[in-house]
Amino acid sequence: MAPKKLINSTRLKSLYNRGESVLAISRQMEVSRNVIVNAIRELGLPVRTGSEAMKLRMARLTPEERQELSRAAHNAVRGMKRTDIDRETRAKGVQAKGKLSEPEKKICRFLRSLGVEITPLMAVGRYNIDLACAPARIAIEVHGSWHTQERKALQDARKLEMLSSNGWLITYLTKDNADTTALRAIAAFCLERAKLRAELTHPHQ
Repeated sequence: MAPKKLINSTRLKSLYNRGESVLAISRQMEVSRNVIVNAIRELGLPVRTGSEAMKLRMARLTPEERQELSRAAHNAVRGMKRTDIDRETRAKGVQAKGKLSEPEKKICRFLRSLGVEITPLMAVGRYNIDLACAPARIAIEVHGSWHTQERKALQDARKLEMLSSNGWLITYLTKDNADTTALRAIAAFCLERAKLRAELTHPHQ
């Protein structure tokens, strides 16, 4: 049987107080996690969870170290190939947060004041509709100047194709054409189309 490896208690205590996790220390000292846990207990120290260790580590980072860690994480995500399930899950998360821009909030409030049922940032597959009137199957997209960028324009085209193939009608608004006249016309169209769809779905009601 191999002899038991001795643990440098001073080094262990220093690493642990510095915020290193049990797993990280076990790797550095080339022993099992159970050995480290037992040694920590013998030193009279509380055994931290992985989450607690991460919080302590982040608290000890300098602003520059945090920025570098964040940059590395973003680069890693950009390098990953996301699946459809990943994108659909992300879209549902965006809908749950419901974070609208100020122009979108104003349009949403105005349409709702006219009796239109609006779901902000409704998830449809991998995409989110800015303002969706689900009963009418009408998507209202509020575009800014950044939508003219090539990459965003391509994303918009794919989104339009997917929504159209699933029976959605799409109308686009900008700060230049989102006046009350246009919004009243959209509201009237939403209400009429929702009524027609309801009649087709429940013809005898």
